[in-house]
Amino acid sequence: MDYESWTKDELIAKLRSLDVKCNEHVKRPPPSGSVSPGSTPLADPAPPSDPAPSSDPASPAPPRKRKGRMVDFDFSRFPQRKVAFKFSYLGWPYHGLARQGNSLTSEEKHQIELTYPTVEGALFKALAHCKLITSETTCDYSRCGRTDRGVSGFGQVVAMYVRSTGKFITEEEARVIVDAGQEHLIIRDAQNGGRPVLLPSNEHELTYINMLNKSLPPEIRIHAWSPVAPSFSARFSCKSRFYRYFFPQSGLDIQAMQEAAKRYEGAHDFRNFCRLDPAKQIKNFERIVQS
Repeated sequence: MDYESWTKDELIAKLRSLDVKCNEHVKRPPPSGSVSPGSTPLADPAPPSDPAPSSDPASPAPPRKRKGRMVDFDFSRFPQRKVAFKFSYLGWPYHGLARQGNSLTSEEKHQIELTYPTVEGALFKALAHCKLITSETTCDYSRCGRTDRGVSGFGQVVAMYVRSTGKFITEEEARVIVDAGQEHLIIRDAQNGGRPVLLPSNEHELTYINMLNKSLPPEIRIHAWSPVAPSFSARFSCKSRFYRYFFPQSGLDIQAMQEAAKRYEGAHDFRNFCRLDPAKQIKNFERIVQS
């Protein structure tokens, strides 16, 4: 077709008619199964897949997969050693030092602790969180003394078995260490099933103070720890205790109080202040008040 002889209006009219036909062809769906000339048939479309993760740093990250159930901590892999902790606490938020209901079930203890929080309750919670003990009933726990509701303590001592970085060794390895004159590095007690344990130096032991203070509330602080013998008891191995009482001076005769307090100095029998328990077979009720 000779377009060179066409006028401008004729060319514009032709373009418009072609444009209309092109639009009609796009809007009309092709018949089912038909293939345009020069093309090859396509397979059935695959189901939509998840979009590939974008490399654009501004795009939101894909959601993380939920982690599976946490694996239980295997305490049997680690030896235990007996230590004593020295700590302080402000007693105002607590119903005393000693945990209530030691003979109750765990659920009952939990409910009582929520209603009547104690210093020991917070301490045992931190010990369990740090995976230092399995339970309070199996760690040979002992306390130096009790304090009542609202009473603070600044040099309290407790003792118990806790997890250690030491390692179980064979009997042959233990004999070699003993022959080298280093038997003080080995412990062998019922808490570890009688197996020999090679203890680390204090510098290479778990950082008990930092671990516990991170888990304890701010009003309870661990200040020091020390290895102790398996027979050590924070209560019965204690040689003395120091108490200090604070009173507001308003309306009090301090001089008369001091004179009365001096009457307690010396050795006295305190059996009338004790709750007698025949099972404990305690025969000595005498204590010495130094000042």
